[in-house]
Amino acid sequence: MNVQVVYLPREANDWTVMRSIASVVHSKEFAPRVDDDKTVHRPINFKVKLNPSKAGGVGNDGSGTVTFPTHEAGSKFLRWIKDTPLKIQGKKVKFFRGGNPHVHVAATLDKTPYINPDLEEEHEQKLWHLSQKFRVNVLQFGIFFRPTYPSNEKEPLKPRAFSVEWERRYDVNSEAWLSFEYDHKLFRITVGLKLQDTLSSFDLTIPLQLGSEMTDTVGSNISIKFTSIQKIAVGYDGDPYVCFDTMTPPTIEETNFHRTLTGDSQQDGSKFRRRIQAIHPGHQVVAPYAHHLRLLLHNDASDVPLRFQKMCVEAGLAKSMIIRCEGPNKVEADRWGFFTPKRLYTLQNEFKDLPWPIAFQLESLLHNCLLHTQDLSSLLKQTQTLCKHHTERYVSALLRHYHEKLEVRSIRQSPTSCFEEVCKNFTVIDSKLPRGNFLCCHVTFTPTRMVIEGPYPTQSNRVIRMYEDYLDHFVRVDFRDEDRLQYRWDREVNGSTLIQERVGGILKNGFELAGRRFELLAYSSSALREHAVWGWVNSEFIRQTLGDFKSTQLLRQPSKYAARLALAFTATDPSVYIRSDEWEGDGVVSVDQQLDKNTEGIRMRLRKSMKKFSASNAGHAEIEIAQSFEHPIKCYLNRPLIMILEDLGVRLDSFVHLQQDAVAEVRTINDSSSQFRKVLDDHNQGRPYRLSHLLSKIEDLNLDLHQRVGRYLGFDTRFLRQTRQVAMMDALRDIKHDARIPVPESYLLVGVADEGPAYFDKHDKDDIYTLPDGHIFVCIQKSPDKEPEWLEGSCSISRSPVVHPGDVQRVRAIGKPPKGKLCLFAHMKNVVVLPSVGQLGAFSKYQSKAVDYPKQGIPVDIDNNRLPRTLIRCKPDWHAAEVVSPRHTDYYESSRALGVLYRSIVLDDFQPEPVSSTDDPHAPLTDPISMRLKDALKHHLTRCSRVNDLPPMFQRYVNELRYICATHVLSNTPGSRITEAEVVTGTILAKCSQKRWRKDRIYRMRLHASTLVRDVQRQLIEDLREASHQQLMEGLSFAWAAWEYSQQRIHTFGADSFGLIALGVIFDCKDKIGG
Repeated sequence: MNVQVVYLPREANDWTVMRSIASVVHSKEFAPRVDDDKTVHRPINFKVKLNPSKAGGVGNDGSGTVTFPTHEAGSKFLRWIKDTPLKIQGKKVKFFRGGNPHVHVAATLDKTPYINPDLEEEHEQKLWHLSQKFRVNVLQFGIFFRPTYPSNEKEPLKPRAFSVEWERRYDVNSEAWLSFEYDHKLFRITVGLKLQDTLSSFDLTIPLQLGSEMTDTVGSNISIKFTSIQKIAVGYDGDPYVCFDTMTPPTIEETNFHRTLTGDSQQDGSKFRRRIQAIHPGHQVVAPYAHHLRLLLHNDASDVPLRFQKMCVEAGLAKSMIIRCEGPNKVEADRWGFFTPKRLYTLQNEFKDLPWPIAFQLESLLHNCLLHTQDLSSLLKQTQTLCKHHTERYVSALLRHYHEKLEVRSIRQSPTSCFEEVCKNFTVIDSKLPRGNFLCCHVTFTPTRMVIEGPYPTQSNRVIRMYEDYLDHFVRVDFRDEDRLQYRWDREVNGSTLIQERVGGILKNGFELAGRRFELLAYSSSALREHAVWGWVNSEFIRQTLGDFKSTQLLRQPSKYAARLALAFTATDPSVYIRSDEWEGDGVVSVDQQLDKNTEGIRMRLRKSMKKFSASNAGHAEIEIAQSFEHPIKCYLNRPLIMILEDLGVRLDSFVHLQQDAVAEVRTINDSSSQFRKVLDDHNQGRPYRLSHLLSKIEDLNLDLHQRVGRYLGFDTRFLRQTRQVAMMDALRDIKHDARIPVPESYLLVGVADEGPAYFDKHDKDDIYTLPDGHIFVCIQKSPDKEPEWLEGSCSISRSPVVHPGDVQRVRAIGKPPKGKLCLFAHMKNVVVLPSVGQLGAFSKYQSKAVDYPKQGIPVDIDNNRLPRTLIRCKPDWHAAEVVSPRHTDYYESSRALGVLYRSIVLDDFQPEPVSSTDDPHAPLTDPISMRLKDALKHHLTRCSRVNDLPPMFQRYVNELRYICATHVLSNTPGSRITEAEVVTGTILAKCSQKRWRKDRIYRMRLHASTLVRDVQRQLIEDLREASHQQLMEGLSFAWAAWEYSQQRIHTFGADSFGLIALGVIFDCKDKIGG
């Protein structure tokens, strides 16, 4: 309903009027509320639009319109105002009934929450203050570098210089502008191009336009996100200049100024932007290596750098980020030509003469922008000398370690000095990876560059295990945006262009790295979701060995062919082999429980539909394990499930009480060792170092975190306190940002179908028990030594993930299956058996129904099936979750359950506890754990003959741990590191806007850490399971020596976690020996 307002103060604005009306419609007298914490109240939303002054300016003409979402709300307001007139800025105003608003406007107000006008007014003022643009005369791409380094400690450090690798003027016959985009948190440089400068071969994708429409045919722009900036330098070099020291390359876009328009605003505003690799062919050469920017601005009468600084602060950038460079601190810019085509060609030809693992490490130093070509030329000579005296493996491992050291070196240390230091202290020890893992090199392609990592441990698959002598011929390739997050684009962007040109070009044509040509081999289904594939030097040869595809239609169905190949590339662990005469096709899937025993006959039956293609060699096959489900998994709430349950009528207090219990459980992590252990188990933490198992063993020594009455001494340490802090922060973050709240008496189980109906043609139906519609079967057995428990009665069941209210259903568990009938699921444990008939049968089919796109290659048509648009600018506050430094003007306080749950938890940023020699008052081996263990092992410890092996073993462990901390970071900030406590806990606390990227990095970090832990365990005792009594005694003594070694270096990086590994081996040997 529209309500007209007149007699307004001419200087009042929309927000002033909104605040006055809100004081009425949001009052308790106008909208009485029941004081009930179980009910969520949402203030009435409305809209104010004042008519502009006919005289111009910023005032109004004394009238306007107030729009309410419903007729009832508007009528009630008019009745209220009639009895209680409203004054705005001391002036009485008059309201009267208007016409009906547009249906869309009323519906939007009804669906969206009321936004505090203070936020909107502040936001509008920000936009006004940041609306001024700066004319750009010259655009330069290059790199910051130090021409010289101090030769001694007293010599002052000279400022960095800027090497101009490509530049272009825009002050003649064209124009360029630098502006702030507050809403998108970025700078935008808009330029115009002549027709002859357009680059059709670089036609890629992403955000906006501009330039001079009068003189230019194509407009290009460069977007620099605030979060990608390390420092901004401003000053004068004749003209005022601005330098951007960025962590990631900017995004570059273009659009045609004079494109054909249809008059349909939705069609004309859709997919008109293109993202490109370069502004000019000359820029394309240097773009992969030089992404820092320097802008020469137009010089007017004002202090341009000062004005720019003030606007940066207004936009929310930290003052410390902007540096005024004058006098001796001036940024000198010159053409050094580090990345000319000739230099790059010469350098890469020299790389080809080196062994590939070594050349790969040199390429990573170049492509990851750690060294420029002049530095690499010097390093290349030193590398060639090393190759004459050391093995290929030694030199490549040293260069990988040098890569990590370069990122954290002192700003006063030159790359050459850093390399010499690495060479002095570097040691390498042969390591043996667990079966199922291999050292893999990783390559990430962004729109402009390559990012190179590794090699580090990665889970293998069947194909990789077939070619164990050629492991360095496999590379893991993924495609991401410049900030290494997955590609995302606005509605105005044609994303297919980027996929076809950049991604498709590499997939079709391959790429060269370190002198070796790689081609697309295949991908797994999960890797496809991560935009990742496997590369190999001769891919077609491997594909032909995987199966007989020529006699099928698969070669004419590329998507389905790739999906079939993907089966062989699923990350798995190897298991046992089975002969072709030991399996057969049948109507059900069944596996002999004694599959690993030497039994005769059929040991596996498969569905006929499970035959996807004929193998080239079907004489035998390896049973591969992708994931095992040995124990029931605890069930947790999540955001989609909470939203659906709330819409289905679940009360707010139910969610609040569950979250309060979960938070209380986590915050008591410091109370005792058993509570510490419980939090670790509940949140899947500490797995790489078996931390929960260690705590249990320490408790068996009558020890606890804190001293207790009786024989219980306190064994707490600084590192354990830091680990608990990490574990608590990680658990609370999951609860706050993901609503990951444990649900008591619930389980996350794998769903399987009742196979009974498949036997109807072989047996009498009356002799077979099948689940009726709306019924399920669940048998829970938490461990082999515990009795099974059959669920019986009414319960709720939901899919994972949930996407629709129908994904949550109420069913009945049958308990124990009836006796006297053939029941094909009676023996199943820790799964949920769903009926094959009825509505729940259809529900079970959804569980196994895969997305068709990877197999059929038919994408969802989002052009004709348009996705819904956001109705308001602000987002709910719980949506701010992993945003770095969220601005309060971008979010509103959500009244939904997720908003209430989100605001009830306040998180502080993680600050590692500083290391101090007074943190742990115990001298080495006088701490409670050592004293109790020494007493328990006094009859088993012998003199260790391998003590001299400990220093190189520890150094190698520390080097690899540092590499883990450097490689698996989420941040693009140079020098950022994961802490040792995070590695031990098995998490990464840094913020990230994409959960999938965090999940992937945590998975890689855990696998890398687990491999390192196993390698140290193997060095302490070769094979614990098969070890003789003598070997156990020697291993126990060596592990005790390692524990003692770690305690003597307790304040050294890596010593704490190294001690945990040694402690685990001590307990393992002690248990095997007995006593």
